[in-house]
Amino acid sequence: MAGARFLGDATIRGAVVQHGQYPGLIPGDEQIAGELFEIPAELFERLDEYEGPDYHVGQTSVRQGGEESLSAWVYWLT
Repeated sequence: MAGARFLGDATIRGAVVQHGQYPGLIPGDEQIAGELFEIPAELFERLDEYEGPDYHVGQTSVRQGGEESLSAWVYWLT
């Protein structure tokens, strides 16, 4: 995550499932806690490689603190 800036804790609606040794996020109704980062565009290619073909990136709403929903890129398990 070198080059990324930590923005704070956030929550997203979804569900976490086990995918081999790693967790995966799928659509659901649970409030999932996570972290929000500002990531330079050039880092996304490296993140895509790291996440692998079982995950796809898409924009969705997240909540940070008491703020209204923010739009963020999220890796979803396919």
